Amino acid sequence: MLSLASLARSPRSLLLAALVLATVALGPAMAVAWRRNQAAHATLACLAPRYPSLFELLGAGELEPPPECLETLGLGLDDAEAADPGGRIARLRGIQALVGGRPEEAARALELAHRGGVIDPTVDLLRWEAGTLFAVSPATADAPPGAARWLRGQVGWFEARQTRLGPNADPVERERLADRLARLRPALAVACRADTPRSPGAALEAAGCLTGLARSDSANAETLRAEALAILESALRREPDNWLLATSAAQVEFTSRRFPEAERHQVHAVALRPESDDAHYLLAQIRRAQGRRAEALDSLRAAIALRPDRAYYQATAASIQLELGDRAEAARLLDDALRLDPRDDDSNVLIAGVLVNLERAAEAVQRLQIAIQASPSQPYLYLLLARAHEQIGQRDQARAALETALRLQPDPAVQRELERLQDSPPGT
Repeated sequence: MLSLASLARSPRSLLLAALVLATVALGPAMAVAWRRNQAAHATLACLAPRYPSLFELLGAGELEPPPECLETLGLGLDDAEAADPGGRIARLRGIQALVGGRPEEAARALELAHRGGVIDPTVDLLRWEAGTLFAVSPATADAPPGAARWLRGQVGWFEARQTRLGPNADPVERERLADRLARLRPALAVACRADTPRSPGAALEAAGCLTGLARSDSANAETLRAEALAILESALRREPDNWLLATSAAQVEFTSRRFPEAERHQVHAVALRPESDDAHYLLAQIRRAQGRRAEALDSLRAAIALRPDRAYYQATAASIQLELGDRAEAARLLDDALRLDPRDDDSNVLIAGVLVNLERAAEAVQRLQIAIQASPSQPYLYLLLARAHEQIGQRDQARAALETALRLQPDPAVQRELERLQDSPPGT
């Protein structure tokens, strides 16, 4: 057996002894840290198949992730900083706390991850989100880089979830989604305004952010659109030949019903990019809104020539022909659209409206049922479905469709239509 004296005479032996003693002393702590790190990886591996994107993880509900995933992670926050010097486990705990509706815990965990030195912009975004949405410490006044895009993704995801809710959806789930959107949208407004756009791409992103908010915030819609337009026009003064800036400005003006200004921008956009079918289509819509249907059809024909495979263009042209009183041409264009067999909801809804006006209601019912499966919370779909059912004498189905529309969105006009249908005898 080696003596201390013999160890002292051999530097190599002394170093070996020091390493042995250090391993004995630090081994348990190192083992715990290793196990916790493995647990974090196991938890992520468990969660990943269930939530393809982080937005889905954050929007999975005000519930914990599946228990079988959480069982792999037994780390408390009290000793997280010491056991997790890299901050990776604290980051995961922060995400889980946000999912579970515990913003205070999320903020604490994400602060630990930040102090631990995690090189991940997501941590800064999540810290800012926890502080801004739930007003808990540590809240930061300035939005971190990428916050607008991050929150736009979440708003879009939650809005899509809302759209898919049926008329008989769980009220708790409906309220949860409404609450999360009510928190996200003001935070998104802050993030949209965080930086002065210095490039066309940044201007388009900031303007798109503000106009997206305007669609869901009717009280502040005009202010938001005015801000978006100011950003786009400032960018256009720097780059007058950027067609995307021009068409985006036209879209904002069109949505605000300033049609002459919208047309000015869009004519410029078409001149810059005549090969864009979307540019011709928007110009058609602007001219149609001003009652200039013949000019609108000319623009639509240009769009159809560029993209004859888009049923939506054919159906729009058919609806304009109906407005002009040419039912035969409307029917021809509609049949062209139907031959393309569109699968997108917008085309099906537009085609259904034309079918009802052409008194082909049975076909309209089929199209509307497809659209309702994809967007069961849209009242206007049930109103159109009610018209189609009534047209072919299916009064019970028409009443049921109107009742669903009323459940989704109370409206005196719809209530009167329902009473008319209930009071009038069959065949009238």
